[in-house]
Amino acid sequence: MSNSTVLVTIHAPTVPIVSERRLPADTALLAIKGRLELLCGVPPEAQKLSVWSSRTDDKDSRPSLVLHLDNSHASKTLEELGVKDGMGILLEDQRSTSERDQFGAEEEEKVQKYEMDDETYAQRSDTVMAYKQRMKMGRFGDTQSVSSSDAGQLPEQYKVDARCEVEGSRRGTIRYVGETEFAKGIWIGVEYDEPVGKNDGSVAGKRYFTCTPKFGGFVKAEKVNVGDFPVRSIEDELEDDEEM
Repeated sequence: MSNSTVLVTIHAPTVPIVSERRLPADTALLAIKGRLELLCGVPPEAQKLSVWSSRTDDKDSRPSLVLHLDNSHASKTLEELGVKDGMGILLEDQRSTSERDQFGAEEEEKVQKYEMDDETYAQRSDTVMAYKQRMKMGRFGDTQSVSSSDAGQLPEQYKVDARCEVEGSRRGTIRYVGETEFAKGIWIGVEYDEPVGKNDGSVAGKRYFTCTPKFGGFVKAEKVNVGDFPVRSIEDELEDDEEM
């Protein structure tokens, strides 16, 4: 596989998602559409794609249309289609609102197992942790509780704008470090690279940072690894799928 890639901005306004991605220049459009489904949740058959001279979410850049992509381009690579660094790919969902809503409901019905994240668990009043808080048991018995100075006890790498990978291979950027109103302790607010989060940087009406809905989340430091975790390219994901 060639190492050639193109850096483009993918814009799916109905989701909504704006994501800067490195795409493999020598991969066919049909395969790219499959990866865009994972990113945006829009099935390939419902994707209407077009290539623009620059990103389409920023009207100040005055993008101009380069090419409408249709089924006749399915076997062509991005290189053959003339896609270059700095261009934008606009993804329009051809389904009606009712079709999108029905699809979302069907997908939710397929999920049989419910996994509760730390953030949701911490807000519930019917849990063991909530009981210990009320009874001041265990770590909640300390009258000093948690102060804002505790943030200074975290290793210095836990800082805003640091790249990280959260348990479960979710990558993103740290946007908040500190106390919250939804639970005691120090929490790490992360803006994920993909819509794998729970919120937009706010919880229960309190905003801690700002990001696109479903791209934000709050986790404990022990679940966050800070380091050189670049945004995954779709080419990386394609290579992962080729491994058995």
